[in-house]
Amino acid sequence: DRDAHVAPERLVQVAEEVVRDPCVAGLPGVDKAWVEAQLKQFPERYVYGTVPARIAAHVAAVHRLHQGEVLVESDFNKELGVCEYAVITHNELTPGIFSKIAGVMAGSGLQILDAQILTRADGIVVDTFQVTDPDYQGEPPADRRQTVGERIASVLKGWDHVDDVLRRGARLKLTRPLPKAQEATEVRIDNETSDGFTIIDVFADDRQGLLYVITNAIFQLGLSIHAARISTRLDQVADVFYVTDLYGKKLDDHEQLERLRRGIEKAIENFLEAKAA
Repeated sequence: DRDAHVAPERLVQVAEEVVRDPCVAGLPGVDKAWVEAQLKQFPERYVYGTVPARIAAHVAAVHRLHQGEVLVESDFNKELGVCEYAVITHNELTPGIFSKIAGVMAGSGLQILDAQILTRADGIVVDTFQVTDPDYQGEPPADRRQTVGERIASVLKGWDHVDDVLRRGARLKLTRPLPKAQEATEVRIDNETSDGFTIIDVFADDRQGLLYVITNAIFQLGLSIHAARISTRLDQVADVFYVTDLYGKKLDDHEQLERLRRGIEKAIENFLEAKAA
């Protein structure tokens, strides 16, 4: 559920750091009070779990964001050897935003290691992805990251279709060798932990494009993803999705929950079987 409040002292501390950041300093109309107001739009976990420099980049993008626009911020973490992409847009721009971004990244040859989906109280989406780019040793060039960002924006604006991006990414099956034995796919539905969301836990063998398969299956089943944690370790994913129906309500029908579990599991198994063929 959306966390209620950030402690006032934490808000002040983060706002003071963010307002001094070069990304934010000098922006018209931006002062500590504006930054504090922006922080209150985010869930508590974001304010406590995101470093001020990244928050500064995100709120600077929010400041530039206009209706119907998609902004993509990218950065390279040299210590971890991963790229971070942050996609900032409005939730009502298109259905299935998270799934479409995952599809573009798969079609671009990127391997998603971790991701966080976040929709602010005012409907602004800030989705972040940590990825590796197997085409490059070390930091990918700026034009590569720009191309990925442009593809994401084009799909979200409806200028391109995610399936076409995936078809053009003919290298998907070459990213990593298949293991000798496939682990069992497991989809768990948790309807007790959260008062407002049905929680889906997915455990499966990792393949490039799997996140798109899972999120697209959830979307095709008529559900909306409000939050997610994507975790890839070795050759396994352990993904968690917080979902509701299209009216913003958690699922309460046992048969619907079972259809959801079976639908996601079947989509994953079909995908893995096709990759192994």
